[in-house]
Amino acid sequence: MAIRLIADSTCDITIKDCERMGVELIPLKVTIDGKTYLDKFELTNEEFYEKMAKAEDIPVTTLASPHDFIDKFDEHPDDDIICITVSSKLSGTYQSAVIAKEETGRNNIHIIDSCSVSLGAGILVEYAAKMIENGEKAADIGAKLSEIAPKIELYAAVDTLKYLVKGGRLGKASGAVGSLLGIKPILRVKDGVIENVSKERGMAKAVAKMKALVEKNTDYLENDFPITYGHSNNESGMEILMAQMSRTGSRYFIGSVVGTHAGPGAVGIAVVNTK
Repeated sequence: MAIRLIADSTCDITIKDCERMGVELIPLKVTIDGKTYLDKFELTNEEFYEKMAKAEDIPVTTLASPHDFIDKFDEHPDDDIICITVSSKLSGTYQSAVIAKEETGRNNIHIIDSCSVSLGAGILVEYAAKMIENGEKAADIGAKLSEIAPKIELYAAVDTLKYLVKGGRLGKASGAVGSLLGIKPILRVKDGVIENVSKERGMAKAVAKMKALVEKNTDYLENDFPITYGHSNNESGMEILMAQMSRTGSRYFIGSVVGTHAGPGAVGIAVVNTK
């Protein structure tokens, strides 16, 4: 019996890398000026940011439905399944997966709330793929992932908070911080909660602050969990951050669904904190 690894597209792992790691993606949707696209499959990241810049309104995202998960689960009726989703506090996609599992009546499907998003969720996907490759049992993998998920910390410097405020992920008071010229708000995502932890003037200072926050508040140098870096159409900013950190890691290009809320220009890092 094989173990199938499934993730929703907000993990922001490319289709090519998913194929390499044996990951099957369930896409969420994004609507731009009235036209709806499947994240990753019908709209490249480059195309998304081009369209976003020209759009009359901020794009709108749609979660994956229970039916989307049921269809994918039914493709593997005889296999164990590990399914990793975006944080349940950020999207109803996790609940859709839970409903789908209940509908199937199967007990060999393990639904994992990543407690994060994008490069944060990507840590779990990468780690799960490694455990499957090492021959570990599905139940043990599911238990380990559920243990790790709340320990993931994602730090991101964004150009503005208006997209997160518009999407209801942050309050309007927090959004005021990101409206000041040149100020880069720094966010932390931990256990599915987004909070504004600092602000710096300019990306160089924001990157230095993120480095300081990660090194002060986590033990990422002392554990062997994956570390991930990401950007929303700001590869040069990500390169600056990577050059300053003491560990290398995977590179993520934040896609249309997460990019709708983060906005263009963001730079981030995600680690597992076992403190």
